[in-house]
Amino acid sequence: MHRSQDEIIVPVSAIDDNIVFVASGKDKELEFTDGVIMSVVRKQEIHVLSPEFNIEVQRIYGKKGPVDILVYLKRWYKNLGGRIDSMRFLHMATLTPRNYQIDFVDGVKDAMRENDTPAFTRICGYMPQGSGKSVIISMIAVGAAAKGNDVLILSHRDEILKQNFDKMQRLGLTSAIVNAETRNIPEAQVAIGMSQTISVRIKNHKEWMEWLQHFNMIIVDEAHRGEHDKVMDYINEDAHVLGLSASICRNGNKVKQLGEYYDCIVKDISTPELIEMNFLVGSRNFVYQAPVLEDLPVVAANGDYDPRALQMRFTRKERYAGVITNWKRIAFGTKTIVFTTGSDHCVDLTRAFCEHGIKAKYLLSSRKPETDAQFSGKREDILRDFHNGLFSVLVNVGILDTGYDEPSIQTVVLDLATKSYTHYSQMVGRGSRPYPGKSYFNVLDFGDNVKTHGKYEREDPPMGLWHDKTKGGVMPTKLCPLGKDGKKLGCGRLVPQTAQKCPYCGYVFPKLDKIYEIELTELIDTAEDQESLEVWCAKKVLEDGWSVPRVLATVCIKNAPHEKATFMRVIKVLRTKEGKKVSPYYWDYFSKNILKNKARKKKLVSEQNELGL
Repeated sequence: MHRSQDEIIVPVSAIDDNIVFVASGKDKELEFTDGVIMSVVRKQEIHVLSPEFNIEVQRIYGKKGPVDILVYLKRWYKNLGGRIDSMRFLHMATLTPRNYQIDFVDGVKDAMRENDTPAFTRICGYMPQGSGKSVIISMIAVGAAAKGNDVLILSHRDEILKQNFDKMQRLGLTSAIVNAETRNIPEAQVAIGMSQTISVRIKNHKEWMEWLQHFNMIIVDEAHRGEHDKVMDYINEDAHVLGLSASICRNGNKVKQLGEYYDCIVKDISTPELIEMNFLVGSRNFVYQAPVLEDLPVVAANGDYDPRALQMRFTRKERYAGVITNWKRIAFGTKTIVFTTGSDHCVDLTRAFCEHGIKAKYLLSSRKPETDAQFSGKREDILRDFHNGLFSVLVNVGILDTGYDEPSIQTVVLDLATKSYTHYSQMVGRGSRPYPGKSYFNVLDFGDNVKTHGKYEREDPPMGLWHDKTKGGVMPTKLCPLGKDGKKLGCGRLVPQTAQKCPYCGYVFPKLDKIYEIELTELIDTAEDQESLEVWCAKKVLEDGWSVPRVLATVCIKNAPHEKATFMRVIKVLRTKEGKKVSPYYWDYFSKNILKNKARKKKLVSEQNELGL
């Protein structure tokens, strides 16, 4: 480890009755028996730690109860005849991991060794949003540094980079930032680097490539982000790698899959479990009419809607009024973050909020001089004012979906549509952090995202290192469900998506008709106080026992002459009794037979009535 000669290592983890302190004069270290080690104080006159300190700590602790560890150090130092005023205390931090965080780290360690032999060197860890990835990063970094490893933490956003750097500093680790402002190769045991910057440096400078190669522990924050790929392609082959993300999947056929960089997935906890433990809050979902999306072009590279075409569908003044009206009805007075399709959409919607008397600002990646003075400003100023409650609505385009934590947010507005579950979950997750007086957060969805991806607090989000069978890797997975309230279901392990039975515990997954029933139930629940056509159809099938043809015949007759468009909307939420999706090709049979027969019968009845028959 890169330590100065005047540095002492002392523990600052939470003090507990069962913790025993261990002193080591050889390495000049103090540590808890659980192995948590942190550098928090520099010495001027202390040269060797002695076992007497351990004895003094236990003696004082037994009488006084929980007291700051530095109090013990001062008393011990004074008893040895030292001058207290000659000791200068610097960074002070506490690392108090939750039980599931400790279990997660243990799971990573278990995956990396098998009978003291490395099993997997590259692990992708699933951590739901709000589960405390920064603590996991700190635990791994501290542990790796304590063993003499050089650690690199990769970030893709400046805010995330600075958060990780501040954490390392408070924990006393010798650390350095690598971003666009960095000119020289840093000499630090822990480097926190911007992937975009490092990728450029290693491409143009040999010495930076050599610097990258010497790291033997690499932690990738938001591992699903493609910005990391150009660095991951050149890291030391023998390095241990831990990627952390709440979204272990990538859309698109032309992007590198996570299986290119990671060997396995480690998961310990789910979003519903975190909500149950009060570490997160649940959502209230309100689903409104979305623009027509079926004919929108899709970009093959990422598998999502073409951004220009998407913005054209959502950038309409008549829609802005609907967004604001429903926000006033559901979420008036709440701190709100709004996600939009593009810069024009972002600016126009911000202006519309302001015109309705609601204080709003926007954030964009590029400057717009003609509107910035009125509706925007410097990022740090905007975020500070939003935090302090100087305005209630913050509108953005893909800037605040990752790495932004503002627990006071109580409403998330999705005025866009996405095919990416990753993008959806990142956006909605901004509202999930607990805050005093906050028992839930609102999701106002104007783009069919809740219908497409399910509720934020779903038990089994899409997860997989590969999605292409031709790659020969791990296929998408699902969770074997754990029981609640003492009822045993499954084992909670990841199994193949296609598995009908858990290979570990034998749990039999429900048949498709059960899944169908659950989906319809959730759809009805998300509607809250409104009733869309899709929700009406779901109710008729689920609650009234209508057949699919009966539902389709009813809604199509009601909505003529837009029968086919209505049909295409409705089949998204309808399935057969066997759980199979209704095929779009069913329209030909349906229109020729059922609809025409029904129209013919209706005409016949009408004629008979006219004749008095």
